[in-house]
Amino acid sequence: YPTDEQASSYALHFMQTSQEDSSIEIDDFVRLYGTDGMITGYYITFQKDGQPAGYTLLSLVSGEDPLVEFSFESNGVRTRDASKFNG
Repeated sequence: YPTDEQASSYALHFMQTSQEDSSIEIDDFVRLYGTDGMITGYYITFQKDGQPAGYTLLSLVSGEDPLVEFSFESNGVRTRDASKFNG
């Protein structure tokens, strides 16, 4: 499994290069857990100048490309609600 730092670096690089904007920053970083307590993914939101700038959903379940969902325009599920996906 990747470390939190590796996951956040991967997601940030994806957002900055896809939008060709190095001023995009991580806003929030949420670990997602399975019922066994193991990390199954990451929900990462981004901001630019204090405004939502997208999100990524990374999955560690399949062992393939971890990027399973993203948006450049919104932060998707509000981060405060992401805890309901944990365990």
